[in-house]
Amino acid sequence: MAEQSRLNIINGVASLLVLACGIIMSSLIGALLNKAKDFIQTVTTYNISFSDQPVWALGFAYIVPGVIGIVATAIRAKGGYVAHMVFSILTLLVMGIFTIIGIIALGALASTNVPSCSTLGDTSAACATAESIYGMGVGAIVMIVFGWIFTLVTTILTGILVCKPEVANPTSQYPSKPF
Repeated sequence: MAEQSRLNIINGVASLLVLACGIIMSSLIGALLNKAKDFIQTVTTYNISFSDQPVWALGFAYIVPGVIGIVATAIRAKGGYVAHMVFSILTLLVMGIFTIIGIIALGALASTNVPSCSTLGDTSAACATAESIYGMGVGAIVMIVFGWIFTLVTTILTGILVCKPEVANPTSQYPSKPF
């Protein structure tokens, strides 16, 4: 019983970390897209249309399982654990794909050369903005990876909590059987 209580507390803390990663990731992606849109419009006449889309909502892929995990931890019901596990598995699949896409996009972003930043050590505003966009991209990928790891941990813990038999009598090693 004490072991299950400890696992439940650890699951709640890990779910809180998943929720925090989702919130931070949403903030970073939103700021990244706004800064990228402003930067691209000042450097070129090209207009990017995806910055008007709610791409920042990718953070909800971590926010939803985080909230469900916290609620399941509070109520300690197997149905809550199962719902949390289902959403966590879906999040692991979706965000694994977005991690790969994000790493590829970061590689493409790192290989591009801003026309006004042709020399190393150029400290113009365009270069500083381009570096800040890259930094926010790296931060977003880091949050995706941390969120993915914490979601994996909560999925494993939830699986343990779902499969553990509940003991009716805490002093007895075996659950009591009705007549």
